[in-house]
Amino acid sequence: MFLILLLTSINPSMAESEKLREIQQWILENQPDVEHIDNKTLSQMLLGNSDSSLVIFDVREEAEYEVSHISNAIRIDPDIDRKSFLERYSSGLENKSVVFYCSVGRRSSDLAEIVGPDLQQAGAGDVVNLKHGIFGWHNQNFPLESNSASTEYIHPYNRWWGRIIERKEFIRFEAD
Repeated sequence: MFLILLLTSINPSMAESEKLREIQQWILENQPDVEHIDNKTLSQMLLGNSDSSLVIFDVREEAEYEVSHISNAIRIDPDIDRKSFLERYSSGLENKSVVFYCSVGRRSSDLAEIVGPDLQQAGAGDVVNLKHGIFGWHNQNFPLESNSASTEYIHPYNRWWGRIIERKEFIRFEAD
């Protein structure tokens, strides 16, 4: 709830990247135990991931994922509980780096905070959240895919959150 209040106080003329920085700062202050990586680091990890040592979880709704996602990301329902996530995924994450992301980083930070310690105890490597979420990834022109094909489209979550997306001509609420 406080995040929504923070965003309503953000100057509408503020650049989208500055809005994402303010949201990220709020996440860092409220979830200090969650580690974050930037877009460039994740991009390099993806390029060097020939041994499948990286697992990426997209913590968004199905419609958001269908419009676009980061290559090889596994979609996770944002409302998944700790027990269900661990039962389904923890055994396959031993010795792997785990990255969570969502639109701006809030939903994915929540999940990383809840399951991260258990994953590391079960043998996972780094458990991190993508700084600025997929909106930051898209704003910096990193590659997205939909149905295994490259795309520049992105789901804005809703019109209000879509204000943070810089390349508004690529906003889509439904997959092509």
